[in-house]
Amino acid sequence: MSQRQPQRPRADQLPEQEPIKYGDVFDVSSELASKPVALRDAAAMQTAENMVFGQTQRGGPAAVMESAAAAVNERLGNVRNR
Repeated sequence: MSQRQPQRPRADQLPEQEPIKYGDVFDVSSELASKPVALRDAAAMQTAENMVFGQTQRGGPAAVMESAAAAVNERLGNVRNR
């Protein structure tokens, strides 16, 4: 007997999700806290980490920002990589 493969839900079947904002990831306040994390900012953070540490830190701020921006915010269309 063959079994059907599980299928990923279509975009219109996914629950509504809010973008991940800077205030969700870092201890910040003011207007910045309410803005979605952008890929360009994650890239800038990676550059800074590379300059200081010689590499991007696994699980560090740049990795968290990139994950938030790429996995959630860009998929939702809340930010663009400019």
